[in-house]
Amino acid sequence: MTSTFIDYASFDNKVQQCTDSLHYKEFKYILPSVGIVHRVRFMQAMEKKQDIKACADVVNNAINLPDINFDRYAGYVLGRA
Repeated sequence: MTSTFIDYASFDNKVQQCTDSLHYKEFKYILPSVGIVHRVRFMQAMEKKQDIKACADVVNNAINLPDINFDRYAGYVLGRA
C-alpha cells in the first residue's frame, strides 16, 4: 500500500469537488466505508471516472492488487463501465 494517507475531511472534500452535487448527495453514504489505506486508490479511480459507486467497487475488488498494477486495472474496468 502507499504510505500516503488522506484524512476523512480532506477525502470527502476532494470527492465532493470531483462530482456533481446530486451524485454526491446520492452516494456520499459510501465514502465512510472506504478505508484510510484505500483513499488514495479511490481518488486515482475518481480521476478516471467521476462515479462514487463505480470507484468504490473497483477499489474493493482490487484490495489485494499491488499498487503498481492498480492504475492500469482501474483504467480498464472504469473504461468499460
